[in-house]
Amino acid sequence: MPELIDQNLDKAVFDATIVFSDGVSHARIIALEAVGKYDIIVAVGGDGTVNEVASAIVGSDTTLGIVPFGSGNGLARFLGIPMDTAKAIETLSTGKWITMDSGRVNGQPFFNMAGMGFDAHISEVFSHGKKRGFISYVKSSMQEIATYNEQEYHLEIDGKVYERKAFMLSIANSSQYGNDAHISPNASICG
Repeated sequence: MPELIDQNLDKAVFDATIVFSDGVSHARIIALEAVGKYDIIVAVGGDGTVNEVASAIVGSDTTLGIVPFGSGNGLARFLGIPMDTAKAIETLSTGKWITMDSGRVNGQPFFNMAGMGFDAHISEVFSHGKKRGFISYVKSSMQEIATYNEQEYHLEIDGKVYERKAFMLSIANSSQYGNDAHISPNASICG
């Protein structure tokens, strides 16, 4: 990856510092430490990495850049960021800048999708799997669907309280989970 950054990032525009994360939540810590020191923090990874970095900089004047390098890349796909790594890096120099909405579930920010129930269960199962990609995700879903039971949910939305049983709840800021699996075609991250 450093070679691709060196070859494709406009050095007249950017002076890049590369820092690698080494596990879950580490990208968030790195990003928190970088807020105020850097104008732009780029998350290189999938939706989980992007969410970690974005949650650290939300509310600051720091800009988020995304280079998709995950298995689904839902937010990057929604934003039209190229899936080709070299092209995505080039886009950092030429891409457009937007102000993006975020949501909160149980006080935790999210930027693409927030899922509960079966959705979250499959994400957890998938995160421990050895293989990545759409086919592995589908296989995990098929193996788990028969034994997963609906859950009871207590929801407070705009001051109203709802008690519901549901197999899964998904809250969409963008239109898709990833791999172009759209669940909310009219979603907008900008209002």
